[in-house]
Amino acid sequence: LRITVDYSVWRHPNLMIGVLPVLFWFSYQYLFIVHSGRTPGAALTRMTLQTFAGDSTPRTVRRWRVLASLLSALSLGLGYAWCFLDEDQLCWHDRITRTYLVPQRFLAP
Repeated sequence: LRITVDYSVWRHPNLMIGVLPVLFWFSYQYLFIVHSGRTPGAALTRMTLQTFAGDSTPRTVRRWRVLASLLSALSLGLGYAWCFLDEDQLCWHDRITRTYLVPQRFLAP
């Protein structure tokens, strides 16, 4: 039995430098937002996700939010920069999924 390992990906370190941070960022966002509803940073600042209607966000909507957030990032950050032009200061992923971060003390009863 002969096992061969393909090292061709390591011949292009610039590709690895560009891909690994995006992969780690996406994994971090996906695991925390989809499975627990917020990242550790959002928990530390006592922020939580809610829909435009004021309800808590179901897991499927949180999953779409992470994917839309990836779209915001991969468009050279235009999805995130959009909040400077938006009257409600919302990014693309907020608008696409109709969710936004809100401080816990302002949650609807």
